[in-house]
Amino acid sequence: KVNCAQCHAEAAATYDTSIHAAARRKSATSVAPACADCHSAHEIRSAKDPLSRTYPLNLPATCSRCHGDAKIIKQGNIRIGNVAALYKDSIHGHAVTVSGLLVAANCTSCHGSHDIREKNDPQSKVNRANIPGTCGSCHEGIKTMYDQRAHGVARAAGNAKAPVCIDCHSAHGIQRADNANWRLDTVRECGTCHLDKIKTYRDTFHGQVTSLGFVRVATCSDCHTPHSMQKGSDPRSTIWDGNRLKTCQKCHPTA
Repeated sequence: KVNCAQCHAEAAATYDTSIHAAARRKSATSVAPACADCHSAHEIRSAKDPLSRTYPLNLPATCSRCHGDAKIIKQGNIRIGNVAALYKDSIHGHAVTVSGLLVAANCTSCHGSHDIREKNDPQSKVNRANIPGTCGSCHEGIKTMYDQRAHGVARAAGNAKAPVCIDCHSAHGIQRADNANWRLDTVRECGTCHLDKIKTYRDTFHGQVTSLGFVRVATCSDCHTPHSMQKGSDPRSTIWDGNRLKTCQKCHPTA
């Protein structure tokens, strides 16, 4: 067997910390990938080469060879299932595979390349505590807003239940924020934490109309703003006494 570590010692050492390497150590029959599975054997190319398997636009297809294969998913006991299909239909997946945007998030953007780790590993890029930083590497402005507002402040204060990006947007199947189904789903998502608020919202005209599938009425994010929500007692909040009329006038200009 070829020992890639003879030349690529640093990459090999990093790979040894990954979930893939751990799976191969655990079982000699593991289907987890080694170097050649991602880079190929004899036609290895630079990641900057458009023909490389690890070129940003080609990475989803490379990772899908395992994470989109039902047989490998079952054999490898990949509990999350076919994430390749979810990613393909997501806003990130469309940006990469349809629009060809090099700056859009691909698999390694969120998981890393050689050091992919389980989400319960504190050093994993997709560990819950690290999610804001991972998403913020692309969405820096949103990350700054999140850190300074109610959810981010609560998380920084030690509230592990405070929502992070994937709680509202999901992990692999992220949709456009103006997607009708996604807008309606935000009500349910917010309601999983704010049980008292979802109950009273469902009793209102806005709540009853969204229950019928209409999106041209106010949902949670319309009044509270998506990433910069504050407590109602905070003068910066869109629902603070001094700001509430202006907030309602976004939809009801003559109110």
